[in-house]
Amino acid sequence: MAFNSIVSPQFTRQIKRWHIALILFAVLALMGFWTISDPNRLASSGVLTAGDYAGAAFCHRIVNRSFTIMGRPVGLCARCSGMYLGFFLYFALVLVSGREKWTGFSPLPILALMVTFIGIMGVDGVNSYSHFFPNFPHVYTPNNTLRLFTGLGTGLAIGSFIVPAVSQTVWHPSVQTKQAAVGNFGELTGLLVIAVLGGLLLLTELPIPTYVLAILSVLGLLFILTGINTILMLLLFKRENSFQHTFQALPPLAIGFILACAEAAILVTGRIWLIGTIHGIPGLG
Repeated sequence: MAFNSIVSPQFTRQIKRWHIALILFAVLALMGFWTISDPNRLASSGVLTAGDYAGAAFCHRIVNRSFTIMGRPVGLCARCSGMYLGFFLYFALVLVSGREKWTGFSPLPILALMVTFIGIMGVDGVNSYSHFFPNFPHVYTPNNTLRLFTGLGTGLAIGSFIVPAVSQTVWHPSVQTKQAAVGNFGELTGLLVIAVLGGLLLLTELPIPTYVLAILSVLGLLFILTGINTILMLLLFKRENSFQHTFQALPPLAIGFILACAEAAILVTGRIWLIGTIHGIPGLG
């Protein structure tokens, strides 16, 4: 029996998607190598600067709470980097595994764990914020490692809600798969392992991996907005559940992405008008 006859089309598509993902990662790594090879190029990098402005729309960007590439702060603080990287990893793994049309939410125990991740980040965030005020009581000394990993857990949680919600809104019922992309604790464990490895890699602040992960984090932020915009737009124009093929869904998703960029631009313009900088917050850091 020929090999092609025993390999399913779905498996072949997944292999192709993994190949595409690896190529894209390689391209980003080459961009990172080219950027960091010249200090002037790193300081004036258009890609990183765009990430700075997009991140500043939603993140305080306090330098000592951010990771750096050879001394240059990335576009998001440690917590936001983790949160939006976690979402990106969830979305990317759903996509490369061919489960973008799977519309089910994860089982209740997994969702409960995801909500717990959000709660843990909330506790750490309040404790971290309290350190801006020396006389305010706080439980423990915060650090970027805690900020990063609590953010990663929250990012995965956001993905577990937004990704299936987008799928339920975009795809026609005839092409939907009524299963959860992360349907059991085995799949969740694999997702957590990948997220932890990404977090550990970011903690090293090695220039090229940090460059790649910084870009993916900003993309995660924009993709969350894209998903929300797409849902609202399709519901507003009564076009939900209208698409059967990926290419049919690209126009509304592209519009959602453009709107996400515009929203970030408006918010960062307001920030500059209010406080005059995208680097930290005057009086706080």
